[in-house]
Amino acid sequence: LPIMHILVTGDVHGDILLLLEMVRSIENDEMLFVTGDFGLFWFDINSNSDKYTILNNMLESKNAYIVFVDGNHENHNFINRTEISEFCGAKCHKLLPRVIHIMRGEIVNIDGIKIFCFGGAYSVDRFWREKNKTYFEEELPNENEYDSGLNNLINADFKVDYIITHTCQRRLVKKLGQRHKAIEEIKLQNYIQWIVDNVEYKKHYFGHWHMDKKISESDIAIFNNIRNMHTDEVVGNFRRIM
Repeated sequence: LPIMHILVTGDVHGDILLLLEMVRSIENDEMLFVTGDFGLFWFDINSNSDKYTILNNMLESKNAYIVFVDGNHENHNFINRTEISEFCGAKCHKLLPRVIHIMRGEIVNIDGIKIFCFGGAYSVDRFWREKNKTYFEEELPNENEYDSGLNNLINADFKVDYIITHTCQRRLVKKLGQRHKAIEEIKLQNYIQWIVDNVEYKKHYFGHWHMDKKISESDIAIFNNIRNMHTDEVVGNFRRIM
């Protein structure tokens, strides 16, 4: 793929108009990664089909892609029903020709740039959601997904360029506030902790906390900003209302 720039932004939560604005702002031959809670294909899949067509056509006209890891606010039933495909060496679900969900533990390879992707998180707002309609047990990883991620990192000699997750490593949770301290998410946070402690990488971008904060040179929480993944420069800012 002749991609010149790889961009990254935070949770979209199914806001199709926000996404259309973002795509309008990006250049030709760019790839926009979303750090989970993409949420575009919610329980009513067909209500926005015309806008999905517009979105895909805009991306196609720019030879651009939206690539995302899943968060906890996704329609996991719909995503998992979609045929498994391949994108830049990674297993994926092509929800639209230009909108790609990267499966947990996969490594996207874009012209030699390796991006380890691991979605998933726990919905702390389950008490007012409905199981299998507005939240899904699949929002947390299973053992096969943890193992698959580990095996892919072994094959990559524990070296990647970037890490994209939805939640973050355990050590950062207290620093970022208690928003996502649920015990159900600890195993996933510990897994990500192990990865950042044992893998050689340049930058780790994650969402989930609804904040833009550079915690260190290598760990960056992202939400409203669009950043250039290579330079970490903020190239756009789209205010979410939530």
